[in-house]
Amino acid sequence: MAPVYKLVAHLPWVDHLLYLRLASWLIALCGLVVGVLATERLLPSMGGRLASLMAAYPLLFPQFFPEMARLGNDSLVLLFCGASWAALLCILYGKPGVKAPILLGVFLGLGLLTKAFFLPISAGFLLFLAYYWWNNKVDFPLRHLLLALGVTLLIGGAWYVRNAWLFGSVVGGDEFVAMERGPGFIEGLRANFSIGALLRGFASMMATFSWAGTWSLARLPDLLLLGPLALLGLAVVGWLLDIRRRPVIAWAPLFIVTPMLAGLGYHVFMKIAQTGLGKGTPGWYLHVLAAPLGMIVALGWRWPRLMSALFSYSLIFATGAWVMQLTLFSGCSAKLDGNPYYTFKDSSCFIDWHQLDVLTSPMVGFASLLAGGVALGVAGIVHFRGRAASVGSDLR
Repeated sequence: MAPVYKLVAHLPWVDHLLYLRLASWLIALCGLVVGVLATERLLPSMGGRLASLMAAYPLLFPQFFPEMARLGNDSLVLLFCGASWAALLCILYGKPGVKAPILLGVFLGLGLLTKAFFLPISAGFLLFLAYYWWNNKVDFPLRHLLLALGVTLLIGGAWYVRNAWLFGSVVGGDEFVAMERGPGFIEGLRANFSIGALLRGFASMMATFSWAGTWSLARLPDLLLLGPLALLGLAVVGWLLDIRRRPVIAWAPLFIVTPMLAGLGYHVFMKIAQTGLGKGTPGWYLHVLAAPLGMIVALGWRWPRLMSALFSYSLIFATGAWVMQLTLFSGCSAKLDGNPYYTFKDSSCFIDWHQLDVLTSPMVGFASLLAGGVALGVAGIVHFRGRAASVGSDLR
């Protein structure tokens, strides 16, 4: 982001921020596109069908947009995760050789240098490779697994060794260091654990995966968040029901997503040990796994009518959520003390376009939405015409 920052530093604050957010979003989009295209081109028989639903991931789960357009390094994590997914598919279905394992190690190592929660992600990729080697020792040499592991550790391992040496915590984050230097994880749980805090912590994590909005943190009614979660839940059930009959790549999301969930789950327990509350574990971090989560949705699309209805709900929900954000940032609604939800108390407007124009560029946003809608419509027409032609040729 530093080159972009310097390039647009002379612009007014509103434009400066817009270009930085746009750069962050484009980095994330590249990560998603790399994962989708690799799936489409490298999977022998089902890549095209899977890629269509994987590409729709940002529309299925609305929190993807604010998560990847904010100024952080999560978009870069998604880029490395998408590239790692592509390298993994090259190892399984591409040309034999050492290039793909080395690239996988490079991307995993760079991910480790970007953010600490790439630790469980890297572990997941490498565990899946170990599982694949165990079941395919003839076709997949052990040296490929060791190459990927070695390059990963060579690039990203030293930072975590340093953290463990200096702070007593591999992760090195403030919360983890404070836990190590304080009463400790076990003692904290003994003093503060409760079932209520545990349920609150995991409910908060799931809710913030569905929708957390922007850093205003103004909330929508909690029941509205259930639609995207129900869609994901149905997809997970459908995926697991058929996983034994699927190709080996269908197991990859299990190995990649589970360690990330375990890491976030540990953070919930850590928050309980520290505060007794359990809240504060961001579920939105799961969106960096758009490629494996998108494959879960695509493989688990067993009930098309119900899941299409939930997909439509996600689109309607996202539209309503962003309208409420417009009301907030134009000063017509507010988040008041003691009330985490949007309120229009003493307000005389719904959306003030003049105020929005001070903070951002609404016309640029609407023009982009219009262009995106047209592109989505054209892509949908091409996709369904292609499917119809395929069905017609099969019938002939």
